[in-house]
Amino acid sequence: MRLGDPSASRIALIGTSTYADGGALPNVPAVANNLRELQAIFTDPDLGGLPVANVPTLLDPGTPAEVDEWLEGIGRDARDLLLVYYSGHGLIGEDEELYLTVAGSAAEAIHRTGVPFEWVKRIILDSPARTRILVLDCCHSGQAMVRLGRLGGGVSAVLNQIDIEGTHVLTASGASQAARVLDGHEFTAFTDVLTQLLRHGVNGGPELLTSSFLFPYLSQTLARAGLPKPHQQTKDTAGQLALVRNAAFVDGSAPALRLPGHAEAEVRAEDVVPREEYVPARQSLRELRERTPRFAPRHYDRLAAAYYDEGYETDAETVLMAKEHQRYLARAGGRWLGSAGVLLWSLMLRAFVGYGYRPARALVWLTVVTLAGSLWFVFNTGKETNADDFMTWNPILLAMDLALPIVDLGHDGRWSFEGPSVWVAAGLAAFGWLMLGAALACVPRLFTRR
Repeated sequence: MRLGDPSASRIALIGTSTYADGGALPNVPAVANNLRELQAIFTDPDLGGLPVANVPTLLDPGTPAEVDEWLEGIGRDARDLLLVYYSGHGLIGEDEELYLTVAGSAAEAIHRTGVPFEWVKRIILDSPARTRILVLDCCHSGQAMVRLGRLGGGVSAVLNQIDIEGTHVLTASGASQAARVLDGHEFTAFTDVLTQLLRHGVNGGPELLTSSFLFPYLSQTLARAGLPKPHQQTKDTAGQLALVRNAAFVDGSAPALRLPGHAEAEVRAEDVVPREEYVPARQSLRELRERTPRFAPRHYDRLAAAYYDEGYETDAETVLMAKEHQRYLARAGGRWLGSAGVLLWSLMLRAFVGYGYRPARALVWLTVVTLAGSLWFVFNTGKETNADDFMTWNPILLAMDLALPIVDLGHDGRWSFEGPSVWVAAGLAAFGWLMLGAALACVPRLFTRR
C-alpha cells in the first residue's frame, strides 16, 4: 500500500453551487466548501502531500464544454493517480443517462445543458493514470455504477456503467436516491463525513487510508444519521491506493465523527465489518421491470454483466433468459394469430433450451419424453410393415427413433400403429422436430455466451 506519486498524480475537484435556472435547480452553497476543504486535505503535507497545482478546482463552470475541456487536460497529465470529484445536482435525462449539472444547466433541457456522464467516463478511460478514482456527491450518483455484489442496491445501481479497469467508484447515493444537503451545515452530508475521515483519520486503522478502507465508515456513519447509503465499486486493486495518511495512526486517537444533523459518534476500525450483500437475480429483475416497464435490452445486458463480474454466473444467465423472454413479448404485437405464434415459440425456446443458456434442458426433455413413449409402447405393440424382414420389437429404440428426427436407429417406419398409438408416434416425431428447431435457433448463442 502506498500514496500516489505527488508529481504524477492529479485530483480534479469539480462543483456547482449556483444555478441560473430560475429556481428549478436550487443553489447549494455547501459545494464551494466541499471543494475548498478537499483541496486543503489533499495538499496538506501531513495528509495527502500533493502540490496545490496538482489539486485544481473548478467551481461553478458555465457550460458542459468548459468541464470537458478542463477535465480532459487533467486526465491527460495524470500518470499515477487520477481522482475526479464532483459535487452538485445530478439529473437523469429522458434517455435514462446521468447528467452532471453546471451553472447554466436547465432541468427541462438537461440533455443539452448538462455534462453527460459518458464524457467523464471517456476522459477517465483515456487517461494514462495507473489508478483512477471517481467520487460523485450528487443525486442519482449510483447511476454511474454497474456491480451488484457489494452494492446492496438492487438493479437501481446497475442501469448504467463505468466498467473501467483500474477504477474505483464511490457515490453518495443510489441511482434513484437524492443526495442530502442539510440546512445550515458547512458541507453536504456525504462530503462532511468523508472530509472528517480524511482529515482526522480512523482510530485503530492502518497508517495509510484507502478509499476501500474508508467506505464502511462512510456507510455506517451515514446510515446512523438516517441519510442515503453510499455505494462503491472497484475494478482490480484501484481501491487500494492510499489517499491520505491516517492522522490517528501515531497516537491512536481521533475525534468522534459528527453525524450530520445528529450527535457525535465514535466509529472505530474494529466496529466496522464490511458486508457482502447478494441480491438474487429474480429480485433484481422485478425491480428492473418496475423501473423500466418498456423493454430496454441494454439494461438486461448491464445487469447480467454485474452478476458475471461478481461471479454469479447462474444469476447472469437468468437475467439473459429474461431478456430474451421480454424481447419476444415486445415482438408479440399486431394480429392475434401472429402474437400467439411468437409467444408459443418463445415458451418452447425457454422450456426446451432456456434460450440457449440452459442447453441441458434438451437432454432432460428428451429423456422424459423417450421414457414416456417407451412406456406406452411397452403395452401397445405395433405391427411390422414388412413381415418378411423380421425385427424384434424394442419400445425404447422405437421411442428414441421417433423423437430424434436426424438419427436413424432402424425402427422409424418399420411399424404401423392403430388407435391412440398413431397420435403418440406423431407426437414423438413432432416433439423431435420442435426440439431440433429450438436447438438450432439457439446455436449462435452457444458460441457467444460469456
